[in-house]
Order: sequence, then C-alpha cells, then structure tokens
Amino acid sequence: MILVADGLTKSFPGVRALDNATLRLSGGSVHALLGENGAGKSTLVKILTGVYKADAGRVLLDGKPVAFGSPLEALHAGIGVVHQERNLVPEFSIAENIVLQHLPRRFGFLDRKRMRAEAVRCLRLLDLDLDPDDRVGRLSVAQAQLVEIAKALSVDNRVLLLDEPTASLTADEADRLYAIVRKLTATGHAVVLVSHKLEEVFAVADTVTVLRDGHSVAEAQPLQDYTRDQIVDLMVGRAHASVALTTRTVDRSGVPALQLRGVGTRHGHHDVSFTIAPGEILGLYGLVGAGRTELARALLGLDQI
Repeated sequence: MILVADGLTKSFPGVRALDNATLRLSGGSVHALLGENGAGKSTLVKILTGVYKADAGRVLLDGKPVAFGSPLEALHAGIGVVHQERNLVPEFSIAENIVLQHLPRRFGFLDRKRMRAEAVRCLRLLDLDLDPDDRVGRLSVAQAQLVEIAKALSVDNRVLLLDEPTASLTADEADRLYAIVRKLTATGHAVVLVSHKLEEVFAVADTVTVLRDGHSVAEAQPLQDYTRDQIVDLMVGRAHASVALTTRTVDRSGVPALQLRGVGTRHGHHDVSFTIAPGEILGLYGLVGAGRTELARALLGLDQI
C-alpha cells in the first residue's frame, strides 16, 4: 500500500464530517471515492492534502506516519490534488503556473530556463501540445484542467487526487483525460477519483471506497464485484428502487412566479430569458465558469443586472 488512512475522524461545529473513515491506496491503480453530497469525501481529501487536520486517526505514506500542516507539505511528500475549481493564475504563463509552488532559482533569481524546461517535461508526460509561454487565460476549460494535472505532476507525486475532474469537460475531453490517468497508473501512480458519474467510474476505476454519513461502508473493494445499483444502495443506505418518482403537472395558466427577458450582467451574461410558473422547479445548468452562480447572485440582488 502506498497510502493508508485509518480511523479518520473530523468534526466541525454541529456536525461530524468523518467518523472512523478508512482509505487504502495501492500503486498502479485507480481508486474511486464515492458517496452522496455531505458524505465526507471532500473532508477526507482535505485531510490527505494538509488543508484540515484530523481529530483522530492516522495517515501512513509508504508505511510511515505523516501529518501535513499545509497543502504544500503534502505536495512535497508526494500527494497532489486537482480540484474541480481552477487554481491557476490566468495572467501567468502555463510554465509559471506549473512551477508556481516550487519556483526554480539561480543566484536568488527566478531561473526561467529551468522553469520552462520543467514545464515542457510535465506537458510531455501528458502528451499535451501546448506552448509553455502561452497565458493560461487563453486556454479552454479542458486545456486548463489538463494543465492543473501537469502542475500536480511537477513534483514527484505518487498519489494524485482528482476531485470531479470531468465536471467541466465534454465526453471526448473526458475520454482523453482518463487515457492520461491510465498512463499514470501504468507508471505506478495511485489515482483517487472522486466523481458522481458512475458510468465513468465503472469504466475507469479498479477499486472503490464508499462513504456514507462520514463512515466507510465499503473499503478498497474491487469495483467489478459490484453492480451500479449496489453502489447506489451503499451510498444512500437503502434500496434506491424503493424511492417513488412521481410526475407533476405544472399549471402555466396563471401569472408566472418569475420571468426574465433579455437579462444581462457585468459578468458577461447576454439576453438571458426564462419563465418559471408557481410550483415549478427550473434547473440552471452549465459548465464550471459558465456563469450559473453569477446569474443567481444577480437574481438575488447581490450583483447589478
């Protein structure tokens, strides 16, 4: 085992986020970390990467106890993470972003030649045909996600945590990302995949840990031993087929509860229009960075329309 997290417990005011949770990772494999929202997945990831300190339990890396005081300590110990939200500086170049946490220096000054060479090395690991001198702000969402992974690999990481890595990617881009993940595991990396997309999980992962209410209800089990329905049952704690789904009819004959026509905001929204009837549930969908949160803020009066 490369990494073992055993008996991790973490509480916040009014809630126990983790309760004796366990995670075991082997090199050369993709390990799925699954659970409903609030199950404790993010808390576990943040303990492993030095954002939080566990109240109880231990983490072993290569059989040795570790306790990280910061994400930088975890990174230097060989644990990298790629969050769903971008952590890149748009005004910096690709090369500057990749080595930002360990800038190469010569005589006290930034060694730009070494910086560029390191960026090229990391990009080649992922077969990325990108100019390291290009600004990150010019990249597509998918390209920025892959640069995040290159950044995580700029240190000799043996464990890579991917938190909802395909949330902002198309199907083709997700396929490319997972091909890269398989390339990493072929070189001995342990990859942890946090995802709600079970189809992708079953296509990529080798083993699975399921969290429910902060507890580990399945620990490092071969994914092939489970069906999709069995995984869902473990996540929710009941046979999900027993949950009745009803079809509702929305009455649109009356006055709308909310109506938008041609709304624009300073965040780049143009001509946003929709109508919501009383009792209706409207889904607001888009990729990360599409402006969902900003539109909601404008509707609440927090930002100007």
